Amino acid sequence: MIGIEDQVWLQVGELDRIVPIADEDLDRTTADKTSSVHFLRFEINA
Repeated sequence: MIGIEDQVWLQVGELDRIVPIADEDLDRTTADKTSSVHFLRFEINA
């Protein structure tokens, strides 16, 4: 599941897709492994 944080997005109705900002605090993935927990933050406009 390496890179799963790059494959997630959010879409409401016909609005544009919103991609998350992932793992801002530290890198959770290496070439060999990925963390079991990833933090995703979505910036949503009004």
